[in-house]
Amino acid sequence: GPPRRPVPGARARRAGGRAGRARSDGAAVGEGRKAFRASYQSYVGVVTQLKAHAGEKVAYTEPVPAYLVAAAGLIIGTPVSFSRAVEDGNDPSPADFDAFRTALRTGTVKVLLYNSQVTSTLTDQVKQLTEQAHTPLDVMTATLPAGTPFAAWPTPRGHALRAALARTRPAATAGRSLGMDVRALR
Repeated sequence: GPPRRPVPGARARRAGGRAGRARSDGAAVGEGRKAFRASYQSYVGVVTQLKAHAGEKVAYTEPVPAYLVAAAGLIIGTPVSFSRAVEDGNDPSPADFDAFRTALRTGTVKVLLYNSQVTSTLTDQVKQLTEQAHTPLDVMTATLPAGTPFAAWPTPRGHALRAALARTRPAATAGRSLGMDVRALR
């Protein structure tokens, strides 16, 4: 066919359409940035509140909350190798399990952060020991709840952890639960 001739102004209309779209994309990015900053400030606020518990020991079955725990100045009171093994789909060593159990039984850790998405017979036993020791349990997941933007996700987890730390049992009751002999936990 015959060569196509440019229609006067067509290129300008196409470019203008792209420029208009770029302006609206830029506005969306700006709105997203604003929403992220608001969510992030909320997270910073909860971390600041958690710092009132800095130095207290917690435990987790898997390192999902590791960054939150570190940012708050909390200490992992159980072997890190325990949670690494769980994360890797392996059984922790008997020595790590015994140290974890002892930390729960004696009240060394104030809260157990339990990943409900990665469970096994062993993590179920840890959860049961936590309940028997009356140690607060905070359930965390590695997957965002549907419709939750990432920046908003850790804030409620931080509030739940702060509430769990506030519920910790006095050290005088450590190791006693429901009249159970702590030697039965071994």
